[in-house]
Amino acid sequence: MLEIAGDSLYAVFGLQTGLQEAVNNAYRAAKVMFRPVTLYNEAYSEPFCGGPPETGAGLHAGKVFALGFGLDNAPQLSVMGLPVNITPSGPGQKNWITI
Repeated sequence: MLEIAGDSLYAVFGLQTGLQEAVNNAYRAAKVMFRPVTLYNEAYSEPFCGGPPETGAGLHAGKVFALGFGLDNAPQLSVMGLPVNITPSGPGQKNWITI
């Protein structure tokens, strides 16, 4: 996992695997994250709120530039590239999980 900000999660897969395995791992991770969301929606959101909140996942595959850097502390991973740039953001997209 690379970053958590508010209600958003940003993870990177494939730093030590091939693209196909990374995509499969990302898809499986998204499915696992939605299991408790489904349980919560069935037990609380649907009966008490009239329906579940909007939630989604964005899976983007491609080449990126990854670098660990830090000035006074341990290096922190940073990732740049088109798959990162097309991550949903802005109004109406804040509840998407990008993997």
